[in-house]
Amino acid sequence: MNAFKKLSTIVGWMVFAIAVVTHYLVAKDLKGIWKSSEFIAGTNKVEVVPPSSNPLFAPNGQVLHYISELLSNHPEDVIFLINILSGLSSALAAMLVCWGTIIIGRLFFVGRDALPDRVKGIALLAAGAIAGLAVAFSSPIWFSAVAGEVYIMSIFFPCLIFWLGVKWYALPNA
Repeated sequence: MNAFKKLSTIVGWMVFAIAVVTHYLVAKDLKGIWKSSEFIAGTNKVEVVPPSSNPLFAPNGQVLHYISELLSNHPEDVIFLINILSGLSSALAAMLVCWGTIIIGRLFFVGRDALPDRVKGIALLAAGAIAGLAVAFSSPIWFSAVAGEVYIMSIFFPCLIFWLGVKWYALPNA
């Protein structure tokens, strides 16, 4: 693995770590209010929550309910774990956007097979970090990521498809 690819991987994981730590610190004190409490209650029995929800939210929330019951009997722990699920989805989306931005920038500046020089490499890594952190901390995503909301998981999957498509396109022609 070349040095630029290693640095790209490190920058992506740093964006993930910054987002996860920030969401953890905020989600720790946040209780379910408004619609998020409805979503959290829906995960208890894997019930159908409003139509705008992500179909994987309730089963993942049910797993977190089981984990919470194993660890403690406090309902606040379930709320916290569901909030962490939203924060984790946001951090993963930010990491994928970071990597996708770096790949697209590399394709634009140097092409598929070449490696960027030092200045372009730093610019690409900075652009990826800025794009990833902008996704993690933008207003609409932030308010869904720090509460037990389903919308952030619905944002994660398009980010995953974006990264997979860009990654596939950047592969050398065989």
